[in-house]
Formats: sequence, C-alpha cells, structure tokens
Amino acid sequence: VTARTMDRKQQVKRSNDILYFIWRVKAVLIRQIEKMYFKTNKHARKYLLALEKKGLLTHTAVMMPGTSPGTYPEKVYFLTYAAIQHLKKAGFVVSRYKLHRQAMHHDLTVTDILIYIIQNFEGFKDYKTDYQLRREIHKHKKKFRTPDLTFVDKNGRKYLVEYQLTDKTSKIVKDYISDYLAFEELKRHDVLYVVREKRVKWYAEIFKKSDLKNWHIMTFDHNEGLKVIIES
Repeated sequence: VTARTMDRKQQVKRSNDILYFIWRVKAVLIRQIEKMYFKTNKHARKYLLALEKKGLLTHTAVMMPGTSPGTYPEKVYFLTYAAIQHLKKAGFVVSRYKLHRQAMHHDLTVTDILIYIIQNFEGFKDYKTDYQLRREIHKHKKKFRTPDLTFVDKNGRKYLVEYQLTDKTSKIVKDYISDYLAFEELKRHDVLYVVREKRVKWYAEIFKKSDLKNWHIMTFDHNEGLKVIIES
C-alpha cells in the first residue's frame, strides 16, 4: 500500500505507527524508518521531514561507528512533547523520556538489531524495548538491570537481547547474568548476547560457567546481520 492509495484512516494509522515505533526505540535514523515502512530512502526522508514540519519530530546529527571518512553525520529523529501528547490522544500509553547522547551509538545499533530480528526471525511475533521493560520493572518495584530488548515468537518462546558495544569486566557480565536469573520473567528467556567478534570466546567462557540454560553468543554486522558463533 502506498500513501497515494491509502485512505485518511490508513494514513493516520501509519503516521501513528511510525511515531509509536520511534517512541519505543527512543530515536531513529532515516534508513531505519525506510527499512520498516518505505520502499526508498527518499520516501522515508520526505515523510520524516513532513512530521518534523508538523512539530511532531525534531532531530540531531550523529556519526555512526564504521562510517567511511568524508561521510556526513546522519540525522537522528526523536519525538517532540507535542508528539507524545498526540499519541496519548490517539490512545497510546506513552510518556516523556530523556535522550542520552553518549548512549546513542549503542541504542541506534540495538534498533538495527531489532529491525533485523523483525524482518528475518522465523515466527517473530512481538518485542519490548529496554525503555518499556524498565517502566514495567519499575512498576513492580524491582531493582536490577534491564536487557536491551526482549521478543517473543509465535510459539510463545521468549528471547532476551543484549548488545555490548564496549568491553565489560567479567564481574559486570556475571552481575548481568544473575540479574536475568533473579527476575522470574527473564529466567525463561533464551539469551542472545551480541558482541564484537574478537570478544566472542571470552564471553562464551563466562556463559559456560553460569546457570543460564539457553544462551547464544552472536555478532552483528549491517551487511551480514546477526550470526550465532557459539551457543549452549
């Protein structure tokens, strides 16, 4: 369905879907919206620009890791306060949030991983971002680390996704694992741990010694997507 063949109701639904997706992941690059909703980068760019003109989006710019020299920074779009109010009126349960610039590279790569999972994971059904999970955990008055992402497939099997952009100490990784095991809900998830290629074996050694049943150490690359390297 293209914008030209959509009726008013479908157009409003698509606009709200896009805004809600941006709310769930906090911020997006143009190419991410293109992958999710449009056939070309030009269409995505025009659409986001139109939402910005309506006062529903604003943007900053970021240089993503691995970009070639001479590349321009990429636009990063996020919701305005008006967009949050707009979504609330449309019946979405949303609230304001702070963007942490220092976490942007990490968060945008997590969104790349999420889109890859949505489009390539056999039987994918639904997901929750760390922001949504944090609010749930806060509601239950629990205090521990939330993963970057969880998702569920059509058979009800659950997956937890963690992306490590920076190197952590083994103590921190062990603390993360005990957090997953402490929260009843997360205990039943397969753990997908996405790390840099040269750290795969190091992480695998820690996971082998843990009480986690189903874990998968993976790498992610824009061209090759997610790849399992070592698993339980």
